[in-house]
Amino acid sequence: MKTKFEITKKGVEGRKVGDVVEFEGEKVPGFLLNKGRVLTERVAVTNPATGAVQDSAQERQALLAEAAKVLDDEHFSAEGVPDVREINALLDEGVAKFSAAERDQLWPGIADAVKADRG
Repeated sequence: MKTKFEITKKGVEGRKVGDVVEFEGEKVPGFLLNKGRVLTERVAVTNPATGAVQDSAQERQALLAEAAKVLDDEHFSAEGVPDVREINALLDEGVAKFSAAERDQLWPGIADAVKADRG
């Protein structure tokens, strides 16, 4: 079983805050202890404000793709995943920010197309 782990604190060699790493099993390796959180497949459920319009998954995926296309290479992990903080910095005010979990869910469906557009 592979476990995904998001780095939330500095101090992991070769990684930045926001990077997601995978490892075998459920036990967090020592070099990652107290440096982040295990990502689960659970999705937080929130109650949107009355009358709020929720973007569809396709709209969110298109937004993620457009933002990722303009990022510099340094804003991608070694695995080719865009840094969620950099993606969120490109969003207009009032647009819902991406979480690492949402990015990880949407990215596989657009990764090849974004890579092709980036050259």
